[in-house]
Amino acid sequence: MENQESIYEEKQGNLLTGILGALLGALIGTALWVLVGVWGYIAGIVAWLTAFLAGKGYDLLHGRPGKAKAITIIVMLILSICVGTVGTATVIMVQSYNQQISEMNTFEQARIQKYGPTVEEYVQSMFMEQDVQTEIVKNLAVGMLFGALGAYPIVLGNRRKKQRQDTVQPVSYTHLTLPTI
Repeated sequence: MENQESIYEEKQGNLLTGILGALLGALIGTALWVLVGVWGYIAGIVAWLTAFLAGKGYDLLHGRPGKAKAITIIVMLILSICVGTVGTATVIMVQSYNQQISEMNTFEQARIQKYGPTVEEYVQSMFMEQDVQTEIVKNLAVGMLFGALGAYPIVLGNRRKKQRQDTVQPVSYTHLTLPTI
């Protein structure tokens, strides 16, 4: 009986540790999203990998199975895509700023350092540009589409696995007696 109770407690899991694990997995996915985005791509495989890593992190830190896991993976994937898309734009803007500075002569560089915008001001001003905002929204939309396609098999697979576990009941042989010969 004690063994069955410990199995039941283990299956319950902890939602907070699961969320933390999913967050850590999604952070790895976010870093990959930015890396691939800086190369000029939005890749569906990265969205799938992010969902997979969030799910693995959730499981590794013993998160609660069921709907909580599916919701956590979806939320982490959405956050990851948003942060990854904005992070990609930021990295590209910083690279652009640095390239522009490197193409200037020494006098122009000194003048920019004294009077011109800092890299933070440059990035903030770029985010206010309508063209940049439009591009970010388009990238977010494509990212969310890839994210939905990437997360669907992960979330659906977890749901099917849960349904199989719910339908298969362990058999207890403690009440059976063997016939005597």
